[in-house]
Amino acid sequence: MAALLSFFAPGAGQLYIREPRRAAILFAIFVVLNLAFFFGLPRFHPDLPVLSALIALTIAALCLQIGAAVHSFIHARRAAPAPLGVWQRGWIYAAMVIALPALNVAAGPWWIKSYYIPSASNVPTLLVGDRFFVEMGHYRDHAPQRGDMIVFISPKDGRTAFVKRIVGLPGEKIQMRHGNLYINGEAVPRRQIDDYEYQSEDTTVVMHQYVESLPSGALHRILKAGDDGPLDNTQVYDVPPGHYFTLGDSRDNSVDSRMLPEMGYVPAANLIGRAYIIYWPVARLGLKFD
Repeated sequence: MAALLSFFAPGAGQLYIREPRRAAILFAIFVVLNLAFFFGLPRFHPDLPVLSALIALTIAALCLQIGAAVHSFIHARRAAPAPLGVWQRGWIYAAMVIALPALNVAAGPWWIKSYYIPSASNVPTLLVGDRFFVEMGHYRDHAPQRGDMIVFISPKDGRTAFVKRIVGLPGEKIQMRHGNLYINGEAVPRRQIDDYEYQSEDTTVVMHQYVESLPSGALHRILKAGDDGPLDNTQVYDVPPGHYFTLGDSRDNSVDSRMLPEMGYVPAANLIGRAYIIYWPVARLGLKFD
């Protein structure tokens, strides 16, 4: 019992075996680690140094839980029977075990959330199987910028979450001509680089790869199979006020704002947050979206 209590709430097992001072110290350390994790880290952008700190805090908390459990188990076996102290009450143990998980659940979701990539619509920026963090509520305090990779709720079904790149702002005119992106009648420069070999199941597909330079100065890679596909020559899209025009980085394999019946313009109210950094798989840890 002592070991189980200490694993879920370091210090609770020590309290159970009548070591209140040690219990207070271990529980205080556990509280500090949890508060640092859930309240300290959100104040910083979730980049690689912060991810390293997050991992360090997680390892430290786990080591503390295991160490406290082992300590309480050994000392419980050695302890002689004794009457219960005033602090040895079931509700105290329950409060210690429940308090921090409840705090974590309440505090964690608002600042950052993890998403998973099931499709190839944003290759080479996001690969199938990538997991990445999203800064939730980022756009409550910041205006969406051209080049941002955003996560949003589908304006059509109101349920499905998508991740795409903003290329058009409210009031602008967007068009595709011969595979090139035009904003307000001006061609967006793109520079061809080495071809990209995309592995799809057992097939390797060679795609043309470009670095696109948006008017904001944002640079990102895009893939093209060619410049004569069904979405390479489009109408002029007039982006309504309070809406944004998005494209996938894999331009010939993306359901995005070019498809007005399926997707269309993204209302500002549908923005979930800014996709910021990849954390899995390990080989892609720390990669951002520009």
